[in-house]
Amino acid sequence: MDENVNQFFLLVVRLGRFTLEDRNTVKWIQENFGEGALKYSLVLFTGGDELKTPVEEFLRKSRDLQEFINSCGGGYHVFNNREKNNRTQVTELLDKIETVLFTMQGYHHTTMMIQQVQRKIQAEEERKREEAEREIRTEEENKRQEITYFSVLVGSIGVIITVLIAVIFGKHKIQMNEMEIRREEERKREEAEREIRTEEERKREAERELKRRGETEQRGEKQRGG
Repeated sequence: MDENVNQFFLLVVRLGRFTLEDRNTVKWIQENFGEGALKYSLVLFTGGDELKTPVEEFLRKSRDLQEFINSCGGGYHVFNNREKNNRTQVTELLDKIETVLFTMQGYHHTTMMIQQVQRKIQAEEERKREEAEREIRTEEENKRQEITYFSVLVGSIGVIITVLIAVIFGKHKIQMNEMEIRREEERKREEAEREIRTEEERKREAERELKRRGETEQRGEKQRGG
């Protein structure tokens, strides 16, 4: 599977009826979409109204369900089938999916952004180098012409003086161009690092929001179970 293609899987399982087919679903997805395909997925349990204990306690007692959830990224949601007109549980499910998608898209966006910035920096550095080399070659050619001209006018002493001036000026020009290139490279790197840090902070905030919602849901389910 192409790493830049966003894939999200919602796996629906009825509580109390976890079958071999459900277990094999994970294996089938991994075989057809890659080992990391379920990194961004969510398990939707239906039949929550049939449980006589809180869903957390029910899941703790089932190693198979725990392994199933963990293999699907660790996220899950529970539907109460008797409350079909309750839009809240649908809204909460969509919120969870949206948060996972935001995290996934943020990750891929960051990866592509880093690659684009790196290519931009490399292209800019190459352009600066080529420009500096052209300027140096042009300057050297001009100085060679000046050396020849002054040699004819002032003789051997003038030749020595002119050559020394040309060498000193040429070295100074090279040093100035190199300093300019280094300053530009440093500015580009700092700009890229700022963009990357901003994108990573957005991803961390999405993960914190997902965790807060999960904790809120668990507290709500415990209260309903109590």
